[in-house]
Amino acid sequence: MGEDFVRKTQKSYVRAMQEAPPKHLGAGPLLETIVADEEEVARYICRLVDGAPMPEVGLRVRLYMRPSLSRIAVITESTVIGIVLDEGANDLRLTFGANPQLCGILDGVVVSTLRNSQVFEVETKVPRRHSDAR
Repeated sequence: MGEDFVRKTQKSYVRAMQEAPPKHLGAGPLLETIVADEEEVARYICRLVDGAPMPEVGLRVRLYMRPSLSRIAVITESTVIGIVLDEGANDLRLTFGANPQLCGILDGVVVSTLRNSQVFEVETKVPRRHSDAR
């Protein structure tokens, strides 16, 4: 009886291994992801749009570049609260142009605010440029 059990278990195991698809043939991610080693942290200075309240530090936001506009908007849920200024906007345009898989969107966090002004700072992870000499 013990030999019967071992034989049935072996057959069952072999059949399961033959029928199971190899793990390396599984479905990949829907969108390409960026490897953590290929990312770097960047901070961008932003200005509030008229009528928007000053965001709290730690608020999660999205940096979004509409294809038809050259501005980079700072969005919370569905409300535009600010725009990225000058060099930061140019840097993001280059990043989005070089990385179409981002679809013009990056997640970020408000890391600092200046209470008596319209300026705040957003931190995000961006793909590292391979042309950088480091």
